[in-house]
Amino acid sequence: YLDLAQITADQKKLALEIKTLQSELATIEAEGAARRRAFYDARAKYFQYLYQRDKELWQSLEGQ
Repeated sequence: YLDLAQITADQKKLALEIKTLQSELATIEAEGAARRRAFYDARAKYFQYLYQRDKELWQSLEGQ
């Protein structure tokens, strides 16, 4: 015997929990991206510096 009212209530509760967890995950992913942005910006500046100063080294690093 299936209790449809209970199943519906459980579905609504799970949907709310999923929505809450998705919101938390979005926040965590945004914070991680913000932390990594400084690294990627610095790496891009370094590669640009190498490209201008030592193209041979730049090519060897770019190929990796």
